[in-house]
Amino acid sequence: AVVLVDSQKIPENFVSSTVSGDIAGRLALISQNIMTSSRLLEIIDTFNLYRNERKRLTQEELLRKMREDISVNFEKSWTGGQMQSFRLGYVGRDAKTVAEVTNRLAGLYVAENVRAREDQAEGTVAFLRQQLQEAKKSLDEQEERVAEFKREHNGSLPEQQNSLLGNLSSL
Repeated sequence: AVVLVDSQKIPENFVSSTVSGDIAGRLALISQNIMTSSRLLEIIDTFNLYRNERKRLTQEELLRKMREDISVNFEKSWTGGQMQSFRLGYVGRDAKTVAEVTNRLAGLYVAENVRAREDQAEGTVAFLRQQLQEAKKSLDEQEERVAEFKREHNGSLPEQQNSLLGNLSSL
C-alpha cells in the first residue's frame, strides 16, 4: 500500500501546522505505536497468520517474524526530495490475506496519525484558552486602572477640555 502524506491546506503564514518535526520522525513514532505486541497479535489472530509456525514458535518469535514481514519504505517526491508518501508492505503466502493485512496496517497508520493530531490539537486549544484567560484578566485589570485614574482626575482630563471650555464660555 502506498500512503500519501498530504500537507496542510491552509498556508503556514496564516496558521502554523499542528504537526511539528519531520515526517520521517512522526512516521517512526506512529510505527512504534502500531507495532506493539497486542496490535500485531490481534492481526495474527484475525487473519489466522502463521498457522504452521504457531505450533513450534513462541509468541515472541511469532511477533519477531511478523515484524520482519512488515516493511515501511519512504518514497521521495519529485520536488526537493522531501517525502510525500511511504510504501507499506507485508509478505505472506496468500495474496488475498496479504492484501487484507496490508490494508489493515495502512488503516492503523492513518487512524494513529489522526488520533495523534487530535491529541496535539486538543493540547493547543487548552493552551490557547489559558492564554486567552490570562490576557482577559490582564485587560480587565488595565481597564480598572484606567477607570480609577479617570475618577481621580475628573475635570482635568484632556478629553474633557472641549466640554470644560464650553461650560466656561456659557458662564
